[in-house]
Amino acid sequence: AEEFARSLEKFDRIFLLDIYPAREEPLEGITSEWLLEKIKNPNKKRVEKSEISREIISDLPEVLITLG
Repeated sequence: AEEFARSLEKFDRIFLLDIYPAREEPLEGITSEWLLEKIKNPNKKRVEKSEISREIISDLPEVLITLG
């Protein structure tokens, strides 16, 4: 998880939603809040699923990458 957080730092802007484990068991202590704290990029934000479209549209990127 630490390495994943460092890899996210390279993006211009980062929006994090709640971590949804799908078929896996959740990793104890690993939450979107924890991940947000580990990312050393000032352009980061935790958003609700209902807000993500509005956040993206407010400043359209040239490239949009989604994970999950």
